[in-house]
Amino acid sequence: MTHYNQSQHHFSKLCHKYLFPLARNQPLERELWLKMALASAYSPAQIQQYEEYIALPHRFRQAANPALDAEYLTALHIHKISSVSYENLILYYSTTHTVSLDPQVLFKNIVTDARERGGYCMENSTFFNYILKALGFTVYMTGVRIRPRVGGVPNGDYTGW
Repeated sequence: MTHYNQSQHHFSKLCHKYLFPLARNQPLERELWLKMALASAYSPAQIQQYEEYIALPHRFRQAANPALDAEYLTALHIHKISSVSYENLILYYSTTHTVSLDPQVLFKNIVTDARERGGYCMENSTFFNYILKALGFTVYMTGVRIRPRVGGVPNGDYTGW
């Protein structure tokens, strides 16, 4: 079973265990419940603010109703990584030394605080996940593994999932 199939299988098991029992006695179909469970945490106004923040070209903004294709995804990715940095300053310079993955906290930290910073890898990935959902892309979170580098060259065992 490939990693993608394993992830899909695990997600399906979770839906059947936790989400679908809620839908059994409801008039809504399972697909609608699934969409609701995977909905974005960001409003259209927040998405518009984000598009402005990353200087997304107007032809790719929601007002232009862009196609959900590779060109649009590429533009989002390029403008996101050009505007939102990967950094871990919160672990050193915050009073709590903790990372919040709450979508509204992420939006505030990355977009509305105008601090011209990004976030830790988990913050950026979770944030972009919610952005893509709000734009209509079908996305899901998955675990990652990293490998240390020695002199810029990958070396050693993988850590993480």
